[in-house]
Amino acid sequence: MPRPLTPPEEPVTVDVTPYVGRYERASVLMEVLADGPTLRTTITGPLAEMVPDPVEEYPLVAVGPALFAVK
Repeated sequence: MPRPLTPPEEPVTVDVTPYVGRYERASVLMEVLADGPTLRTTITGPLAEMVPDPVEEYPLVAVGPALFAVK
């Protein structure tokens, strides 16, 4: 069995600039923000009416050059 993905013991420095932007699919808008960096998700469409707060933010932890962990 592969080991579960965990944050690195030593922080990894990654330029998040290539990933900053808006990504959208059915019922969710995801934004990668350089501050932090942070992943902001916004539930959209009919599902947004079913949740008390459709917006959540998660810190992105760099694990490798193009790999981030989100809790």
